[in-house]
Amino acid sequence: MTSFAISVGTDPNVLRVTPTDDGFGIFPDEAAAATRLIAMVDERMHELRKSATHARRILRAAKKKGGAA
Repeated sequence: MTSFAISVGTDPNVLRVTPTDDGFGIFPDEAAAATRLIAMVDERMHELRKSATHARRILRAAKKKGGAA
């Protein structure tokens, strides 16, 4: 029975939906795995945007103090 998993490539930023014939995939169909993959990417993007905002605040503060930023 084919099930599906979300696999990580050699680059941890590369995620794929992969069929498995050994039954170790946790998703019963490809669409369910793809839906979860999109949710994972959206969550990650949200956190990355927060990180970028934090870094921009640091750079603005440094610039106001006359730093080289």
